[in-house]
Amino acid sequence: MNKNTNTTNKIIETKDKKILKYEIHPNQNIIQKNEPFNFKTNANKITIKYNVKNKNTGNYPHVGITAREGLTILYKKNNQWYNIETYARYNEKTIDLTQMINDNKEHEYIIYGPILSNLTNISIEIDNQKEIKNNQPNYEKNILILGGIHSYGIGCTTTGTMFPNILKRKTKHKIDTITFNNRNYLDKINYYLKNNNIKKYDLIIFEIDYYNQDDSIVQENLNEILQQLTLKTQNIICWSTINNTKKQKITNIKKTTKKYKEIKYFNFSELYDSNNKDICTSSNYYINDTGNIMLYKKFSNIIKEI
Repeated sequence: MNKNTNTTNKIIETKDKKILKYEIHPNQNIIQKNEPFNFKTNANKITIKYNVKNKNTGNYPHVGITAREGLTILYKKNNQWYNIETYARYNEKTIDLTQMINDNKEHEYIIYGPILSNLTNISIEIDNQKEIKNNQPNYEKNILILGGIHSYGIGCTTTGTMFPNILKRKTKHKIDTITFNNRNYLDKINYYLKNNNIKKYDLIIFEIDYYNQDDSIVQENLNEILQQLTLKTQNIICWSTINNTKKQKITNIKKTTKKYKEIKYFNFSELYDSNNKDICTSSNYYINDTGNIMLYKKFSNIIKEI
């Protein structure tokens, strides 16, 4: 979660280099801490050095190696984002962008860290004759993404294709995440909200259920979570995408969410229908990159209406 990741940055100058160095101090491994690193530079050659620890060695065949333990790097030119490269199993990479950028102008960059290991530090080195700075965009709304497996990014080949990260770079909103890599995540969310006083938000996007989550966990926690969230925002988007073999889950969700005027429920189970399942999912449990892109488009339109 962004709030639980204490990230500091500083500029270091040497005779030959300028270095933008980030230090990351995560508090809880289970909560997602995928805060993007956003900076600006007019250099067309950069060296990135980074370290990761606590690599999750579990069986995650649906997650790409860069999302497990590497980096995804993008840059912005003419108001459009472009992929530069993804890296894993390296501690240092030098990127020559001369073929992409040769105008000596300042451009914006984003680096996404891994979701299944902890990024402890990262530094961006450039020639001392160039300029670099941490970038703090101006935000229009404060949004919280709350959820489990899908919101966490399980199923994505890179962290750049996770729908929360697409929203972060393609909208003008500050987006925090509290997401859990756990099948039964609602009790984790309930516990977290009871023990942490989260700030108020303009909008909360809440992944409310998952195909393989125990129904008893939902029944025990959902109402309590919704009651807590209504104290933090007037706009709550609840959503789920569940294989149609478990239609009763969706019926129960609708009954629960109807009790709250602040809540709108969206059923995105179309990702699992016969027209989309082969391109949007990896199995009954995981949505893939294409599924995340579809979710980004849906949420982007919803946010515009609020």
